Amino acid sequence: MTAAPERSAAEPVFDLSGGVLCLDFVNTLGNRAGPEPLEERLERYDDLVGFARQSGALDGTEARRLREAARARPPAAAAMLARAVSLREVLHAIFGALAAGNRPVERDLAGLNAELAPALAHARLARGDGGYTLTWDAAPADAGAGGIPLDRPLWPIAHSAMQLLLEADLSRVGECGSDTCGFLFLDTTRNRSRRWCDTRICGNRARVRRHRRRMADGE
Repeated sequence: MTAAPERSAAEPVFDLSGGVLCLDFVNTLGNRAGPEPLEERLERYDDLVGFARQSGALDGTEARRLREAARARPPAAAAMLARAVSLREVLHAIFGALAAGNRPVERDLAGLNAELAPALAHARLARGDGGYTLTWDAAPADAGAGGIPLDRPLWPIAHSAMQLLLEADLSRVGECGSDTCGFLFLDTTRNRSRRWCDTRICGNRARVRRHRRRMADGE
């Protein structure tokens, strides 16, 4: 079994129940669906790096170099965080529309395409065990101080969204059935029965609420 990436004590713990990297990234903003306050998990550039590392989109060495680069260029890191949040909201608009049975609008697809262009410029094929694998070339030419581009965490996220749109059964993109959560996921169950982002959290909460309603009604 592959060990989970190590987490810095300062990083928030990210929910990775979406089943696909790009949907996990969308889910870094919680409580979209209901009256509870929004729960923002990307408050600093370090949080973006933490998400990418916990999800396997970065290795530990890249994460360390990115944090060093961000400390050397605080305004650039803040701008990159804003760009990451903008991509997240574009992806939410695209996949949220699909989860609702609607077609994404061209403006949102254009937003994804704008991030795909720099991402694919860094995509490289490498020989792996028994085949080939996709790698990312963080060339120093556009890296600036720190030796690694600050948009490095966004490349695999944009690529993941492209792959999902091109290769997946998009009718399997769903939204958590909780009336507060709003997390998105890819339903890979054989009978398309997935209802919750996580049955242990939102599923249990729903069961508790139903039980309380039945008790209040005297059932």
